[in-house]
Amino acid sequence: MRAIKVNLVLFIMIISFSCKGGRDSFGGKHEFSLMDVASASVINSSEVQIIKKDEHHFCVVPQSDRHIWIMLNPQFEPFYKQMPKGSYVLSKEDFLKIQSSGLASGTVLAVLESHIEVR
Repeated sequence: MRAIKVNLVLFIMIISFSCKGGRDSFGGKHEFSLMDVASASVINSSEVQIIKKDEHHFCVVPQSDRHIWIMLNPQFEPFYKQMPKGSYVLSKEDFLKIQSSGLASGTVLAVLESHIEVR
């Protein structure tokens, strides 16, 4: 009986230490499912919006043919999540709006800044 308990504890420890996060972690899967649901929402706006769903904040970046959804505060790897995938541009004003909200992580802000439209 003692050997079974020891083996069970070792098994749980191995599983715990082998979960490094990422898209396949429990938290990562939850965040990607939130992204799926959020990106399926219909937004009829031509302005960048910040939206809260559950405990996560998203910005919605309108483009000519679609809306890009970006999770502002991911807690699990990868620390930048966007749906759908693809390129987009962001105005400096919209970037400053997102930055001043205080909701975006440093990683997300760095990626958003790389998409600022050059005039």
